[in-house]
Amino acid sequence: MTLVGEIMELRSSQKITRADGTDPVFTTSNGSPVAKGILSRMMETAKSRCGDIREEKRAKITFHCLRHTAASLMVQAGVSIFEVAKILGHSTTAVTMRYAHFAPQASMAAIDRLDSVIRGATGAEERKGRTHQVE
Repeated sequence: MTLVGEIMELRSSQKITRADGTDPVFTTSNGSPVAKGILSRMMETAKSRCGDIREEKRAKITFHCLRHTAASLMVQAGVSIFEVAKILGHSTTAVTMRYAHFAPQASMAAIDRLDSVIRGATGAEERKGRTHQVE
């Protein structure tokens, strides 16, 4: 199942209390947020199951790391900085720009689009010029 599918399944089992979608991701059955201590224990349990990751690396994994990883992967997958900022709830896209280096292909794609526009305009001018020469 995809991450979106997992989150949608999680959300369907939760009591939604805020119409704007800002409900906490982890809630109890009555819709209140799960206590930070319980979330921390759940995180530690999940990390302990990652036997293929060295213990010293596992110790450094936090919820913030997961958020950072999600943002980096979204940018790398071509999600715009604007959309990532919106998803993460950043106040400005400037805050999100720290992830821009994960999308070097975006710069090349922008240059390719510019090249296409220039070639398209040049091609149109050349065609126009040829039409005048033929007449």
